Amino acid sequence: VATVSVISIISILYFDRKNTDTLHAELRDTINNLREVARLAYAVPLWQMGETEITYLNHAILTNKNIVAVNIYDESGRFLEGLQKDLRTMKVAKNGSRARFTIPDEQKDIKKLFYTTFHRGFAVGSFEIFYTERYVNQEISRRRTNLALVFTLTGLSMIIVIFIVARKMLIAPVLTLADLSRQITSNKDYSVKVEKRSEDEIGILYESISDMLREIERREDELRRTRAYLSNIIESMPSILVSIDREGSVTQW
Repeated sequence: VATVSVISIISILYFDRKNTDTLHAELRDTINNLREVARLAYAVPLWQMGETEITYLNHAILTNKNIVAVNIYDESGRFLEGLQKDLRTMKVAKNGSRARFTIPDEQKDIKKLFYTTFHRGFAVGSFEIFYTERYVNQEISRRRTNLALVFTLTGLSMIIVIFIVARKMLIAPVLTLADLSRQITSNKDYSVKVEKRSEDEIGILYESISDMLREIERREDELRRTRAYLSNIIESMPSILVSIDREGSVTQW
């Protein structure tokens, strides 16, 4: 049981680490791809100061569920426009089209990335992308729960299988010996045959008990023959019976 528990715990920790690394890597790849698309897409609108195009791009970027907000700046660093989601509903806020987003202190799962946009070799502006690890953490938690459930059920199944095998290989032969012992004790029948079933320690125990029973049966036979012999002597003797000890003294007559 202890071995199965240790294996289950190690497996859960290993696969949990793998899942965590994989999901965070997928999120990083998504953000990096989005960064490259945004860097190219914002270049011309920032160069031309096209607010309509910028607003459209902001809405397009926030269609990704992991993106929380975006801030747009001109080449001097002056804030131009932003768009953000309501952090409770994770939907685009109605009043967020012009508001500059900053990370609230209590939102530890929100991260910020800053990028500069170039057009024809010149810096035309920059943008900040804010993304959340909320969904990744939720997925990690869900997979962790599933892993714990799967390995718990697997561990229990292994324990049950081990118990059944152990019962068949170890406990059942011992119980059989216990039944034979009760049978021999109650019936005084030492002729019961104990068959060796394996070559392991249980088999050696069976063989030893079988040898012991054969020896007891042999001695019982000898005792019965001795008793019969003495009985015949006594029955064939005269009516008077005299007993003497080893020194020749009469002890009974």
